[in-house]
This record gives sequence, C-alpha cells and structure tokens, in this order.
Amino acid sequence: MKACQLASQQFGADHPDYGSSLNNLVALYMRMGDYTTAEPFMRQALEITSKALGEDHLDYAILHNLAVLYKYMGKHAEAAQLYHRLVNTTRTTMGDNSTEYIASLDNLAELYRAMGNDAAAEPLLRQALEIRLKPLGEDHPRLHPGPEQPGGSVPGNGQLRGR
Repeated sequence: MKACQLASQQFGADHPDYGSSLNNLVALYMRMGDYTTAEPFMRQALEITSKALGEDHLDYAILHNLAVLYKYMGKHAEAAQLYHRLVNTTRTTMGDNSTEYIASLDNLAELYRAMGNDAAAEPLLRQALEIRLKPLGEDHPRLHPGPEQPGGSVPGNGQLRGR
C-alpha cells in the first residue's frame, strides 16, 4: 500500500506508473484470495491506464490480471469480454505469430474449459497450436504440454485433455 501512496504522490493518481503500482497490489490480494478487495483496485488501474495511454494500448498485465480476477470470482462473462479484448489487441498490436497473441488464445480457451465449454475452447487451442507449429515443427517438445497446461489439446481426435 505504501508503494501505491508513493507512486500517487510522485507521479499523480492518473499516471500509468500509479496504475502499475495498483496492479502489483492487486496481485498481492489475489495471492491471498481476497478477490473482493482486489477488484476495485484492478478496475482503477485499468481506468488509469486506458485514460493515459488509450483504449487500444496493450497493457497486457492489467487486462490479464483483471480477467483472471473475474474468472476466480466466477464472473465468467466479464472475464471472457476481457480475454476477447486481449485476443484482438494482441493480434492487432503484436501480430498473428506473437507469443502474446498465442497466450491470449490459450487464456480464453482455458476460461471456456473452466466453464465446461470445450466446443468453444477447441478452435482457440487448435489455432494457437497451428501458430506454434510454424517455426518449431511438429516434434518440438514445447508443443506437447501436459494435460493441465494451456494448449493441452489432442489434435488428432478433437478431445481436450485434462479437465
């Protein structure tokens, strides 16, 4: 909390660095499982960043953390909206082959899996896998994650492993 106060005093309450400090505070509350306390700080961090840098600016950590927070709180519709935003923003700003874009596809798929919607998760996992295959080749060890890792699809039979 002290770091947030210092950032607010030094940079101002509307500066992105203050938003980053709030994001760090949220990470602490999330690790403690105190999602209700974390949520207003996370919303504030996102609002500060959006105002200062623009709606299309990619502050991946803040958007991702808020989506994760909503997922943990059972607010799946809100989480999905943010994950869709991440998919679109990372594709536009980082490119179709970026690791950030692949991670955003995996994260959205994982949310769908957590919701029991494997039909929505599978095309996202397949798309992420196709992108990974391009530079690495099919036999690369990173393309064969365990059943609980993002991207844990079985390309041949259309079934998702794990959950």
